[in-house]
Amino acid sequence: MKVADLFKRDFFQDFKLAAGSEGLNKEITAVSVLDTPDGYRWMRGGELLLSSGFVFQQEPKAFLNFLSDVSSKEIAALGIKLDRFLPQLPQEAIDKADEFGLPLIEIPVSYRWSDVIDVVCRQLIQEGQRRHTEQDENMSEVLLAGKLADTYKLLLSLAAEVQRKIFARSPQLGLYHIFHPNGSIEEVNEKTEDAAALLQGEKGDAQVSQRGPLSVGLRLIKNSPPRWMATYSIPHETPMELGVVLAPSERSPSKHQDKLMIRAISLLRVLALEAVYASNKDVARRERFLENLCLGFYNNSAIINERAQQLGLKLSFPSSVILGVPTSGDDIHRWTPPFKLAYRMGNSWVIIADVREYKKEELQALAETKGLWFLIGTQASGPLEIYRSYQEVKGALDWVRNFDAPAGVYHFYELALYALLSNLGKLPEAESLWERYWKPLLESKPGRHAISALQLACSLIQCDFNAKRAAEVLHLHYNTIRNYLNDLENLLHIDLKNSHHRLALTLSYFVNRSRENHYNNFRG
Repeated sequence: MKVADLFKRDFFQDFKLAAGSEGLNKEITAVSVLDTPDGYRWMRGGELLLSSGFVFQQEPKAFLNFLSDVSSKEIAALGIKLDRFLPQLPQEAIDKADEFGLPLIEIPVSYRWSDVIDVVCRQLIQEGQRRHTEQDENMSEVLLAGKLADTYKLLLSLAAEVQRKIFARSPQLGLYHIFHPNGSIEEVNEKTEDAAALLQGEKGDAQVSQRGPLSVGLRLIKNSPPRWMATYSIPHETPMELGVVLAPSERSPSKHQDKLMIRAISLLRVLALEAVYASNKDVARRERFLENLCLGFYNNSAIINERAQQLGLKLSFPSSVILGVPTSGDDIHRWTPPFKLAYRMGNSWVIIADVREYKKEELQALAETKGLWFLIGTQASGPLEIYRSYQEVKGALDWVRNFDAPAGVYHFYELALYALLSNLGKLPEAESLWERYWKPLLESKPGRHAISALQLACSLIQCDFNAKRAAEVLHLHYNTIRNYLNDLENLLHIDLKNSHHRLALTLSYFVNRSRENHYNNFRG
């Protein structure tokens, strides 16, 4: 196993090579974790050496001396976990590693050493099977290396080779150009006359053949005299089109032209896929950083701010963590938060929002429209307090789920009452309260009513004793509900206009919920 294999997509794609590229072909024979500055004495050579940087935190110069020592031991590579104790690798260390040809690797803080050791050791055991994969990987590197990535040079070379104008369009690669055989490049846009002719032609495309995802056709373009353009297009995944403008006397491309056009669009497609992958990779890095921030992986504000700046993220304070969760358990894809700092977690969105970025009224309207809970943690005055705010919204989610709270916005400090109510059933007075106000509801029969007294009481409590809203929830006429309210009062011997009676009924409701949760947990 070579050092270069560590950066493969199915190994550690977020490892970053900081220095020592000349040593990427070194063979890895073992893995070791460094816990003392003189640990190099026990190295045999070929080791992938892992370190959190703790032993060099107080003495940066010791790091430079260590690099000199391990280079003489023929260590394969040195991996340093950043953001734990070292915010970044010293430039002197990077220069030293380059000088010695020692691969110096930046490892994200979220990795456990056991994760790295397990993968590397497994690959060392299966070395024979891995070699075929390595050969395929090297072939891909050859195809994508060097000047092939320069799309302009590629298309200018194509135009010069076929001695025809080449039209190229690819959103992923930023191409909307005409490449001339004389070496000039003409940028076009959809409003220009030339672009309209090239895109639409006079009679549309006449398809010649379909070769997998590649569609080959002919388009008659407006010109003086009119000319045909052979088109090569891929409509899906990475939409793009190449066209070669034929000579006035030509109605189809030659075999040589056809072969070169197919080869060119195939290479462009690979480059477009790489561009899409790189873009997705940047998004993944930003989301991983936000997740690590919420999970409390960082212990230094300066490291957090520096990493955020490198990723193009702006942290502003005071901020709060907001958790957006569908009340029905459905997938959250139906809604995308209008906040820059957000990432997916299961079927939820975790958001870090400046308190000036949102208003409770707007979130409330959105929650009711989309069927969401928005749980808001207390304000964080700095990056290290994000972890606390995140822990609060996680606890708040359990409360709103346990009590079937309606869609809406819930601040953590407002939900403290739920924490009290969740333990209400443990109080000595709870049993008599339940016997007096709630047990009669469980034992009552609907009779001539469309709903039971229990259903009516639950709806009233959930609607804050607003009879009109309860009628809408139960899909009944308001006058019908008013009649049912009288029967409810007679059953429980209460007056719903009396605030003390309403409070007692509400408390008995939560005592019942507490009893049910306790029973379900006991059964589970």
